[in-house]
Formats: sequence, structure tokens, C-alpha cells
Amino acid sequence: MAIALIPESDITAGTDALGNALTFQRTPKTLNLTDGASAQIAAPVPDTIKTVANWIWHDGTAKTHIDGGSWTVGSTGTALTSTGFTGTAYFVNGVSGTTLSAGWNHVLVSSTAALTTADIDFTNVQEHFLAYITTEGADTALQNFNAEKSAYGL
Repeated sequence: MAIALIPESDITAGTDALGNALTFQRTPKTLNLTDGASAQIAAPVPDTIKTVANWIWHDGTAKTHIDGGSWTVGSTGTALTSTGFTGTAYFVNGVSGTTLSAGWNHVLVSSTAALTTADIDFTNVQEHFLAYITTEGADTALQNFNAEKSAYGL
């Protein structure tokens, strides 16, 4: 199961940006952006997840792209990295591995153990961030990459 992050409507309280009624079965999370801004998400991320998928812009510099407090997803000059994941599997642009290309890359990082989601910070947030409560792999990585790549010029 994937959770897409859709922002709450600025116009109509109680609905998301697509006009859907909001139902909070869990405590909503605040996503913090490194520029000091934050965004309340309409579809709350579960309290624990096992897989994250996101598009990142790789410019060859080392940085943390997603900081979950006790876990991170980042990059070195050439590779996708993470901390806090157990039994980690990496997928870049739909294939197993850690090598990043210059520009946009779709990344999926999975763990066999649950990761807490009390606080998530992003260096840049894309509309295609997904959080899964299950350990996802090659099929999901390729499906997500193929479904979204045209939006990133690939």
C-alpha cells in the first residue's frame, strides 16, 4: 500500500487539494523543508513505514535528501545512501543499485524493519513521494519509475 502526499486545500477546509474529503485515521505529520517552510499533509503517513520512494535531483554533491530522524536517504558524489534501514535494498531509476546519474533520479529504498515517521525533513519535496508500510522491491521500483518518468523528462 502506498501513501501519496497530497496537500490540504488552501481554499476549502476539510478537503485535500484534489477536492477529496479528509479523514485522519492517524495523527497528521508535518513535512519540514530545509528552507524553513513546512507542509501539512492531507493523507497522513502511517506511524511506521518500510519503504520510501521519491524523485531526487542529483548534482554530484553529497547531501541528505530525506531525514526521518532515526533514518535518512541521501547521496554521495555518485551513489544513493541511507542510514537506519535494516536489510536495505536500493533501486535507482527502476533497477537494483545505487549509482545516480546527473539530474533527476527515481529512488526507492526499502527496509525489512519498520521505520518511525514522527518527523520527516526534505531537502526538496516532489509530488511523487511515496511511503509504503511494506518492504517493496524491483517490481514496485520499476512500476513507479515508468509511471512518473515523463514528468521528469526521462
